[in-house]
Amino acid sequence: IYIALVRFHLSLAEIVVLLLVFMRVAPRFMDMQLQTQQVLINLPAYASMQALQARFDAEREPTQSMAARGARLSLETGLNIREVSFAYGEGDARPVVSDITFDLPAGKVTALIGPSGSGKSTIADMLLGLLEPTSGRILADGVEITAQNRRAWRDQVAYVPQDVFLLHDTIAANLRLA
Repeated sequence: IYIALVRFHLSLAEIVVLLLVFMRVAPRFMDMQLQTQQVLINLPAYASMQALQARFDAEREPTQSMAARGARLSLETGLNIREVSFAYGEGDARPVVSDITFDLPAGKVTALIGPSGSGKSTIADMLLGLLEPTSGRILADGVEITAQNRRAWRDQVAYVPQDVFLLHDTIAANLRLA
């Protein structure tokens, strides 16, 4: 106000009009400043999400070719697990499962038994195609389950957990859930 009076020689009425205009425009500038601050605050989170998206894209399962989509892996004779090892993590991680070899005949009941942490769930996840062995091969009727046909394999298998999930409802409602 002092500068407007002394330097620019404005009248009191002109100063009042100038103040009113400034009061009307100031909230717009404050909103712009607030939005800019919000963008700057969220930039690290955005960069983190971009890095995570790039990591997911790098780990994405390869798309199936048309031939692989149409090809179904059969399971007439069974699964053959040959010298399979698996380690979580990369590099020199300690293997959870090391050099296992066994056959699972089709149409038979097979039990994987052992103490907690011995790799039973890891073996089941590899057989379902959810995990890829670090080394070794898994074959369905002599055809190796690879990255190219893993999705087709997963489309053909099912997993029934050992934990039972029941609704607090009637038997009929629980059976409909199954």
